Amino acid sequence: MSKSRLFVAALVIHCLLGSRVGGSDLEVSIRPHARQVIFGDPLYVEVTIVNRGQAAVTAPSPDLTLGTFELELYNPQTGLSVVPQDWGRGFGIPGQVRYEPGKPVKHYWIVFVPKLYRLKKDPFWKPVRKGGPIYLSGLYYLTRRLVLRSEGVDIGVQPREREEVETLKRVMNEEPRPYFKGPHPAGLGIQIRPQLNRDATVALAATVKSGELGDLLRLTIRLQDIYATPPEARDAENRALIEWLNEQPEIKRRALAYELRRICGSHHMTSTAKALEELISAP
Repeated sequence: MSKSRLFVAALVIHCLLGSRVGGSDLEVSIRPHARQVIFGDPLYVEVTIVNRGQAAVTAPSPDLTLGTFELELYNPQTGLSVVPQDWGRGFGIPGQVRYEPGKPVKHYWIVFVPKLYRLKKDPFWKPVRKGGPIYLSGLYYLTRRLVLRSEGVDIGVQPREREEVETLKRVMNEEPRPYFKGPHPAGLGIQIRPQLNRDATVALAATVKSGELGDLLRLTIRLQDIYATPPEARDAENRALIEWLNEQPEIKRRALAYELRRICGSHHMTSTAKALEELISAP
């Protein structure tokens, strides 16, 4: 049996048996904000963990950087899989998490499909550049021997226009620019070595318009405009930012709200961070 058929068979088994393994009462599931993205786009992922048992359970906080949680991609066309360690940020609770019976705990990640440096001839991503299906699943490491795997979710990847890819490659290879104090694309995970000021970000966004990546560039420009506005005059722009977030799909909105709060905090954009905190705290 081919690797792709084995993987599909594994997905069917997960659907039948659920995500609980090894005597654990925890169940993990993942939900992306969309099932179709363009090559190089961010994918916003919600991870939900539920205790299906009768007693509270304490487990390590799911965290990509600490290795307690992984997001795995599988390409059924090649049989290759990848578990990158630099896929955006996790927004879990540090340390240990207490899971009460029946009460779901949600975490959010921003996953790039792929990071820009993978635009080169990477063995996993090279065939994906032309488009095709990949499967995303989550792995939660409770102990060295006990791992929870979510059911797989199929993601359709569409090719990005050649002009956009070439522009991204060119910008990535530019020499580092002078330090820019305000928000820049790299702060939102767009892996560009030079720190782009507003004019450079606008120029890049004029070419890279499509998909979620184009959306992130336009969001960066919005943040740069807020940063350039005197603190006492930011209320209208803060409201516009929150209104824009509220127009986004739920998972994308929640994932971005956490990330934007972090960025605004690091740039001392106090009123904007407070508005985002109120959005995060809302039901």
